Amino acid sequence: MTKQRNRKLISQWLKLLDGSLEMEGIIELPVLSESMLPALVPGRNIKIQRTPWNKCSSGDIIVFREGKRLTAHRLLFNLCVGSSCYCFQKGDSNTYGHFIRAERIVGRVLESQDKSGSYIDLSSGTARRKARVIVFRQIPGTLWACSLQILRRYGAFRKEKRIPPGRR
Repeated sequence: MTKQRNRKLISQWLKLLDGSLEMEGIIELPVLSESMLPALVPGRNIKIQRTPWNKCSSGDIIVFREGKRLTAHRLLFNLCVGSSCYCFQKGDSNTYGHFIRAERIVGRVLESQDKSGSYIDLSSGTARRKARVIVFRQIPGTLWACSLQILRRYGAFRKEKRIPPGRR
């Protein structure tokens, strides 16, 4: 990559990360991890549109802030409790997902590059229907895995020493 291309990538990444990219603005960044395989392949580019969280729906691949990183995962569902809203997200190839605060969402993926270099529209009606099917297939397993995680965290599977009835 040329220095100019690197500067452009860093500039776009920073604009999305700090919120200075105008709303509905679109940037192009490379995929760096395997958490969204097979939908997003490392090394290929994606087009991200700056979008508020309340314009994202189940099945969308959202981009959110994790410290100084940007992560793209699938949005499974939103949950609002009082004035706080949370989004449950999960990488397609990850076992677990987790809730994030809705305001951490900075955009959604509109297009993904295929191996020939052309782009696949992820916001078309057909693509969105396929994405919702993926969500409906992932929710039961994800909820089960999260339930087990919560039960383990709170000690539901710890072995307790049982005191025989005559020794109390």
